Amino acid sequence: MPDVGSAFSLERLNALTEQSIGRSLEEAIDIATTYASERLQHIGAGSARNVYAISDDLVLKIARNRNSIHQNAAEAKISKSTAANAPIARVIQRARPKSVWIVSQRATPFNNTSAFEEASDQTWLSFETAVRAGMGGKKTAEPRSKLVQATLNLVYDHGLDLPDVIDVKHWGVLHDGSIVLFDYGEVE
Repeated sequence: MPDVGSAFSLERLNALTEQSIGRSLEEAIDIATTYASERLQHIGAGSARNVYAISDDLVLKIARNRNSIHQNAAEAKISKSTAANAPIARVIQRARPKSVWIVSQRATPFNNTSAFEEASDQTWLSFETAVRAGMGGKKTAEPRSKLVQATLNLVYDHGLDLPDVIDVKHWGVLHDGSIVLFDYGEVE
């Protein structure tokens, strides 16, 4: 069990995770969650993961159960295998040997389409329409924006789940102003 009140350390989290995986994945998840909860600010949760702020630039995503580990593993794999300019929050580190947790770039989420539109050069509707059309192999009247084309490349190359890609709440902006997909571990 972690020491209450001590500082957060990725090295310590990794050691705790490695020790507990030998017993069970569920125990590794519980220990990682307890360790993070006692030391970091919980900033969000999805159906599969809890998210904690490590810093202004990094977050810790911990799987909520055995079945959700695949999302962390998928994000780590996609992050490692895509071009440097792909519009995703990059995974910096992951738990070994299983992806019980990952550390990735921290994006400020777009809570609505207006926030996306303020940060980009297009409306959310035009972005979503172009992505849907591109997925169907249809030509659009307008040329594709760089963001649309890069998003389609991610979907084609990695089988990203379309409903996740066209959910504005899965998108955000990094400190440098880059628009990124930060929740992309669900693959078809």
